[in-house]
Amino acid sequence: MPSEGHVDAEEERLAKESAAEGSGRGRPRKASVQLEVPFHDIDSQRVVWHGHYFKYLEIARSALLRECGLDRPDLAYEGHTLVVVESSCRHSHPLRYRDRFRVDAWFKEIDSRIVVAYEIHNLDAGCRAARARTVPGTLDPEGKMLYRTPPWLLAPLRRMAPQEAASERPLAGEGSGGALPPEPMR
Repeated sequence: MPSEGHVDAEEERLAKESAAEGSGRGRPRKASVQLEVPFHDIDSQRVVWHGHYFKYLEIARSALLRECGLDRPDLAYEGHTLVVVESSCRHSHPLRYRDRFRVDAWFKEIDSRIVVAYEIHNLDAGCRAARARTVPGTLDPEGKMLYRTPPWLLAPLRRMAPQEAASERPLAGEGSGGALPPEPMR
């Protein structure tokens, strides 16, 4: 198991990267959840099956919405539903049984569409395990997909989003089929 200093160094590096992106362009406030890999999430290769990562993203996305003052019952009360219409995940280090890990989630974009970005950090190995993003769409009470997110839903999201419109900046992987860029060699 790595020393705590190694995990702290990773946190410091991420903080520096965020600050280096410039005023208003730093990583917005985020929601984080810490979890431990249960036995039923591992596959025959003794690593977390790739599909379970999306379950971990959902847990973090729900925490992010709660940070905004929105929870699933709030959306249901208004008659709307958020459904994932696009998702991607790039794995860089496996998670194994009993690994402790943290999932960070933040809004990358909210203007033309909602984009939630994620990083999964393996706290035991002291490294990033995956980067991901999801694009939730909004269904109206009749179940039809809306082209724009309703204003009542956008208002609380803006409190957690970047100060400058993220939609004006290219997202990681745009222009290359939506894939995330490869991880740098260490």
